[in-house]
Amino acid sequence: LLVAGCASSSPAKEENASSNALTKAAQNMERRASQAFAKSEFDSAAAGYESAALVYETLALPEPQARARLSQARALADAGRAPQALDIITALLQSPAGLSPEVLTTAHGRAAALTLDSDLPRAQTHLQNATRMCANTCAQSSALGVLRARTELAASNPAAAASSASAALAAAQNNNDRANALRARAQANAALGQHAQAVADAQQALALDQDLGLPSRV
Repeated sequence: LLVAGCASSSPAKEENASSNALTKAAQNMERRASQAFAKSEFDSAAAGYESAALVYETLALPEPQARARLSQARALADAGRAPQALDIITALLQSPAGLSPEVLTTAHGRAAALTLDSDLPRAQTHLQNATRMCANTCAQSSALGVLRARTELAASNPAAAASSASAALAAAQNNNDRANALRARAQANAALGQHAQAVADAQQALALDQDLGLPSRV
């Protein structure tokens, strides 16, 4: 019986070891993809995130798979392949079972950003979904405020955009959030004819971008 018990547990241990090894491999793929993204190697980053997502799919891990897909979509968007990025996020939102509110909030927010210039009503719907899930308490609160300001500018409502950008600035948790909020408020103030304030906000955003080492924004 002892021998039989040991023998029967061996396949389970081997399966766990294999699963752990695949998870670590996927995490390494994501790490390398993040490094490529930081160097603006967006196509390489997208490919790395996609590989990681496929591994997570084989392991039936929907949350890390979704996170990898969102990162892939972000890299594709920055590579100028917005339609492909939107397809990935749309597919993710069509199968939301097992995904956390944080992941779904991020997905709706990025879908809103990707449709803002081409389909404003769709962007507004995605933003409403993201805002409802966040309820002004999630980590994406400031980013969603910036996105709200952008949708209000697109809807020719710069006064509301300036207010949303100011709220996003107040909710900012890091310099990246602050820079984005300041940039949105600068655009809103410029549309309102408040050029001195717009220049001041834009200069502050630029200084933060330089500190963050983001050459694409400087």
